Amino acid sequence: MKQSRFNVIDKENQPTLAYNSYSGAIVALDAEYEKGLFENGANCPSEIVDNLTDAGLLVPDGLDEIEHLKEISLACRMQSKSLSFTIAPTLIVTSDVRIVMRTASVMAQ
Repeated sequence: MKQSRFNVIDKENQPTLAYNSYSGAIVALDAEYEKGLFENGANCPSEIVDNLTDAGLLVPDGLDEIEHLKEISLACRMQSKSLSFTIAPTLIVTSDVRIVMRTASVMAQ
């Protein structure tokens, strides 16, 4: 096991807080769980390892999380249950917005 690359850990306060930006889990770690996380699950009870894995804080050694995220993203894009659009503003639209904003600020004065 290894720590997820998406972990954000705050050790400044007690208890230590761990946030995983991939799973969305935020966990207050007591001493046992903190030890389990920083030792990558080695020499820890399986219950602690399972809980840290369920939260996404620990992942299997062979897992490439970025590649896994790309696969999920591609699978979601290819499914026929949803429709998504990409909005790409042009320079013309951007300059028009600036003109409107300047006009609005002049009128407000």
